[in-house]
Amino acid sequence: MNEPVKEISVSENVVIKIYYDEDPLNPREDFDNLGVIYSNHQRYNPDGHSIEELGDSWDEIMSNLKENYVWAKVYAYIHSGIALSLSSFNDPWDSGLFGIIAAKKEDVRKEYGKKRISKQVRDKVTGVFKGEVEELCAYYNGEVYGYVIEKDGEEMESCWGYFDLDYAEDSAKEAAEGYAA
Repeated sequence: MNEPVKEISVSENVVIKIYYDEDPLNPREDFDNLGVIYSNHQRYNPDGHSIEELGDSWDEIMSNLKENYVWAKVYAYIHSGIALSLSSFNDPWDSGLFGIIAAKKEDVRKEYGKKRISKQVRDKVTGVFKGEVEELCAYYNGEVYGYVIEKDGEEMESCWGYFDLDYAEDSAKEAAEGYAA
């Protein structure tokens, strides 16, 4: 195991060590996702789907998306790493359209138990898409974490697969409370 990213002393004899997860789950393959990412990027195609699956021309793609999907554009900034977002990076040199994340309207209705997709439901779906893209970005950049709780130098507990350092730290602190008492 490598050096910890962060060490936190909880008490005199309890320490939390946060590490990079060296074998994280792939969020696009190992998790249930609402959205499917359609991308033609030459190095990254997280779901293995091409934008052309949505239509033969940009007009046809847009028509299909509007009629049958809740969707958002996914942008990438690629420069010694990759950043993904549902918003443009406004950098004409190293960023641009990465793909489209979309969910079939019938799947959205089923997921939220609705007959009609309102603006509120669309906003929820967009929030889900944002989280899915953030997880993928963390995965691509090796920013997935785990923690080990040690008491008197002995490992008491560990947990892995956190796609956010703050969440890993908060979870570890909560778990360590019982050992510090």
